[in-house]
Amino acid sequence: MRCFIAVDIPDQLKQKIIEVQKKLECEGIKPTEKENLHFTLKFLGEISNEQIEQVKEKLRQIKLKPFRISINEVGVFPNLNYIKIMWLGCDSEELIGLAKSVDKKMNEIRFEKNEKYQNHITIARVKAKPTKELIKKIQELKDTEIGEMLVDSIKLKASKLTPKGPIYTDLEIFKLE
Repeated sequence: MRCFIAVDIPDQLKQKIIEVQKKLECEGIKPTEKENLHFTLKFLGEISNEQIEQVKEKLRQIKLKPFRISINEVGVFPNLNYIKIMWLGCDSEELIGLAKSVDKKMNEIRFEKNEKYQNHITIARVKAKPTKELIKKIQELKDTEIGEMLVDSIKLKASKLTPKGPIYTDLEIFKLE
């Protein structure tokens, strides 16, 4: 099963994210569906049922307190001249710390270590060469204030790829305490 570990976005912020997606609409861009908006903490790839149980056990061991983050920046991967992904993010040491804790626990069960974590919500995939108009829009929206949210849980999710896009299913929720 194809899996990843994530933090979901509350519904009240999803509407604001959709507004940003609409401002960035143009040919060659596929926006992320509302129900698929999340912060990825760790992508695991194809894993067995046995590995899923090991992942769950390690995630239960993470002991961090809930914290608040403010989603307030628009960015791209890898760069403005060659855009593949448009994202929203935040400058949060706590979220980076959570991702590092997840990465460390997954490394204990032989998942590859992340070299550098960039917290982000993928809001669109770009299939065409970026136009000057798109680059200008991204630069204008760079410091967009989406809002604040409480990070009080992480989720182990399954991802089923379909011709219409991925379908995510929650396998288990782990509360921060």
